[in-house]
Amino acid sequence: LLLNSGMGKSKAEVSSSDDGSSSSDNEAQEEQPNAKKAKTVGDWDSDGRLDLTGKKMVSIGQFKQAIYVDIREYYEKDGAMMPGKKGITLNREQWAKLKASVDEVTDKLHAKIGI
Repeated sequence: LLLNSGMGKSKAEVSSSDDGSSSSDNEAQEEQPNAKKAKTVGDWDSDGRLDLTGKKMVSIGQFKQAIYVDIREYYEKDGAMMPGKKGITLNREQWAKLKASVDEVTDKLHAKIGI
């Protein structure tokens, strides 16, 4: 995943997809700006956002030397999707802790809803 890679690398150098495609595969897709991708789980749009559901999206950002995961609600303004105030920004440490806790969170969710 992007956050587990080196800080000094560019986004194209450190990114890879779960399907095993390399960053060179991703660069080839980026070189075709007019090619539209299907909006399915795991597909990132041309603006670097993953659509979770409707207007909730995930993006990877950088501020100074810090790389972060941003999970945020977006709104539409003049035909463009804009980030809203509702959301959370996780640093690398927080993202790693959340990833490590996914199974535990899922178990607690299932217990709450009776699955």
